[in-house]
Amino acid sequence: MKRKVIEHIPGSLGKRNAAFVGFHFKSKAWRGFESLPVEARNKEILQVALNLRWDSRFGFPGGLVEEGESLKHGAVREVREELNFSIDESKLELLCTHQVKDDLNAHFFTYEITEEEKRLMYKNLLDAPHFGFEISGLIFLQCVNHESGKGVDSFLENTSLAPAVDIEIKKLMEKYA
Repeated sequence: MKRKVIEHIPGSLGKRNAAFVGFHFKSKAWRGFESLPVEARNKEILQVALNLRWDSRFGFPGGLVEEGESLKHGAVREVREELNFSIDESKLELLCTHQVKDDLNAHFFTYEITEEEKRLMYKNLLDAPHFGFEISGLIFLQCVNHESGKGVDSFLENTSLAPAVDIEIKKLMEKYA
């Protein structure tokens, strides 16, 4: 059963707060597939990073903000702990805030990366302080749908996602796809 989430004004603080980061970039993901039509190979596809979490659900890198810590600083710290990846706090863009529990608001930031930074995330992952117990993997979801019915919509309907992740992916797609 899906937990009900309530959208709030971005940045609205709850009794407790969590900050999550949606790393994203666009690329010609199918450029090497010569069997595909040229327009498919040249299409820019939005890709979004998701962690495989401790509870076997997919979610964005992030977690609880510590007392006295800003939302952005909490996001930067969580990314360093979960991915062993350093980010520039000034490049975080607050996209939305959701109440995911009675006492917990989740703040969702976006952060644009390059393909090279994607490779660096994978390279650094095994050395992340929280890898292996808080997260156990990283994927980059290609935010596109196919005529066969496969694609991002199927993933969102059939995958175990942390609260509000489906909403946040759709917001990312609205803004960046």
